[in-house]
Amino acid sequence: MVYDLFPTVLSVTRIESKELLDGVDLSSFLEGELSKQEPEFLIHFPHNHRSSYYTAYRLGVWKVVYHYYKKGEDRYELFNLKKDRDESNNVAAKARKRLRSMMRAMIDALQDAGAQYASSLEDTAIERRPDLP
Repeated sequence: MVYDLFPTVLSVTRIESKELLDGVDLSSFLEGELSKQEPEFLIHFPHNHRSSYYTAYRLGVWKVVYHYYKKGEDRYELFNLKKDRDESNNVAAKARKRLRSMMRAMIDALQDAGAQYASSLEDTAIERRPDLP
């Protein structure tokens, strides 16, 4: 993500910052080191945005997207990024167990991050927090 650039540049240039940074230092990847941890990314937009009211979470090769304004099964998108880099094959309906575990991990990541949610929405049909399938 773009917000990973600043902490990465600081690390590469060996400049210390006392500021709290949102991003992750990815300099080890630039140096060719492979992480033993699965990559984890959380993108949270529970407000009006280009793609309004969604949260996306990636863990390893899996990515889940939760749409707050959609209903039922349409809320969930699940992609295996190793097999489907352009996210054209939503496997949420076929991989229910994986979907549930990814949603649980997303909810935990949101809680760990202290995520904020919309407090008042024009459309009361929009869910304010993600739910499990």
